[in-house]
Amino acid sequence: MKQRFLIAGLVLFATILTTTTTASAYLHPRLGRFISRDPGAGAHSSRVGTRGAVVNGGFAQRDPQPNVSHNGYNNQYADGMNLYQYVRSNPLNHLDPTGLKGCCGPDVTDSLRTLMAQVNKDWNSWDWWEKNRRCNGMISVNGWDVKQLKNRSVREKGCGTGDCKGTVRAYDVCSDAAQVNYMLWGKMNKLCGNSLAGSLAIVVAWKKLTGRKEVAAATTWTTMGYGGVGKFAVGLVMKGKKDCKSCGKKSKVKFNYHWGRDGNAWVRIKY
Repeated sequence: MKQRFLIAGLVLFATILTTTTTASAYLHPRLGRFISRDPGAGAHSSRVGTRGAVVNGGFAQRDPQPNVSHNGYNNQYADGMNLYQYVRSNPLNHLDPTGLKGCCGPDVTDSLRTLMAQVNKDWNSWDWWEKNRRCNGMISVNGWDVKQLKNRSVREKGCGTGDCKGTVRAYDVCSDAAQVNYMLWGKMNKLCGNSLAGSLAIVVAWKKLTGRKEVAAATTWTTMGYGGVGKFAVGLVMKGKKDCKSCGKKSKVKFNYHWGRDGNAWVRIKY
């Protein structure tokens, strides 16, 4: 009886071994991820790249995110030499089934600090009439903006790739650049003496009116500019782009901001 079970077990094991070696996908012992076979070429497919036969040990197809520099070399592989970099070296908690999750845009924290300092300087140089014009003039469609953030035009080579296009990194958080733009809105409202609640209400109303999303991101950056939260709170709230890893580069961009001055100079409207 034992011999029959032993023989049956060996047959079952041999069947599984045979079917898995010809199956469309199996767990590669070296890569630690599921890859599929190409029965015609004897190659293996991993994520969106095709890996050659084991003896070749290389990818036959380049990463779809080209022109990414690592250690000074333009190797055109967004993930570098680390096979798990595409999930930030944490394959248990992060996934990238399409292979298109890329790097966040460049870090603009220093540029934002410089911008906020410039806004303060300009504000202190204006007289009472000019301040009224500015505070009343910003409540319009084109009343304010940081051009580079609004247009998502802050770029550095190897940054803002894949699903992370149009993003920037600020205060250790990766976010859509157009939402970071709202940091200026918060700053202006603070200077004009408007309430934080009123400032946020206008943001929410504008988002609903235009059918735009990322309300949480816009209100968080508004609060950051207003001075209501610190770096830790921003990192706690902002989770929209958590899968975008840092590209490791800082932007030296000088932000140009627009603050409309077409408002009434006699009476300042507050909310």
